[in-house]
Amino acid sequence: YAPLAGDAEPAPVAAARDELLTALLAMDRLRAEAAWDRVESVPRTRQVDEVLMPVLRAIGTLWAEGKTGVAEE
Repeated sequence: YAPLAGDAEPAPVAAARDELLTALLAMDRLRAEAAWDRVESVPRTRQVDEVLMPVLRAIGTLWAEGKTGVAEE
């Protein structure tokens, strides 16, 4: 992950990304929704580039390494 060019990553975005990953791996929908809600004020492109895509890549990597199952992936 790298922040967008010339842009510092706000702590709430990083925290929400970590929380979203944890919640999805635990299959905790309410916790995942709460994490996603915290980045609602961030522009949509940043939500995708800095939260959603890194989380999806991390889950995919964990699956490829055999550290999580198909259900989580």
